[in-house]
Amino acid sequence: MRLSKSFVNSFLQDGIPTAEYVFWHAKWQKSRGRGPSIGVMGEINPRIALTSAIMQLRHFEAPFASYLSSVIFQMIKIANLIGYSVNTDFNGVLLLVTPGDTVERVVQHYHRQKELAYQKYLASPEGQRAITELEAQLRLCQSISRYCVDYLVFKLDFKDLNAVIAWLEAYRAPIEASELKYQYKLILDLFRAHGFEVDENSLDKFVEDDRDNVARFLIGQALACIDQRVYINPAFDVQAEIWRKMFNEKEFSIFPQEVTKAPNSNLHEEEAVTVEETKKEEV
Repeated sequence: MRLSKSFVNSFLQDGIPTAEYVFWHAKWQKSRGRGPSIGVMGEINPRIALTSAIMQLRHFEAPFASYLSSVIFQMIKIANLIGYSVNTDFNGVLLLVTPGDTVERVVQHYHRQKELAYQKYLASPEGQRAITELEAQLRLCQSISRYCVDYLVFKLDFKDLNAVIAWLEAYRAPIEASELKYQYKLILDLFRAHGFEVDENSLDKFVEDDRDNVARFLIGQALACIDQRVYINPAFDVQAEIWRKMFNEKEFSIFPQEVTKAPNSNLHEEEAVTVEETKKEEV
């Protein structure tokens, strides 16, 4: 690379020397057979200023929400330009690149270090507690999910739109929290059997001051998510609350009382539909 004064000056910020400017000015001086001559940030000794600039350039500050490969690419570019290794902390992993390094090698190093840190965490007391808590949360969500499916099959009054909306609210939360799968076919078949449709009352069929029309619209939106095999949008709960306020509907719970966990027993012990039993119904 042929250095020029205009190239070096491009690293000035509002006329103030940056670390890049100090580094490239020293390179430019060297190409002319001269030594460093720029002091910066209160350091009047040009050689010490150059050392400080190099140290600053060797530590890369990754922009917020940066992609790993993009950060590594920029670090390698700097390392190749200055001829020194460059480091940064990325999500708790120290990345160190050297001149001539490759993105692939550093990415592999990053993932190895993340996996080692994860395994170390799992073996720690904190990790063990977290596992126990997650397993308990999963069991709770599974219990709620089974209860909701049983309620849907044996008890839900599909003529009560408030109850139908409440069921969708109750079923959505534990499924999303635990990343369980919806009982897609079972839910859609039952709702369609009771006259509900995916995307019902959408577009020009929507009547904002009609209680039943808006309720069936909300239900149709939830069914659209289930039909597309995605989680019901969390905004459904907010929309349900707005609907109740608009039409003076009372809060409705499918659970027999205020509980911190779902009932363990089935509504009909001998014929209750469980998650395992309904898996065969999935498409």
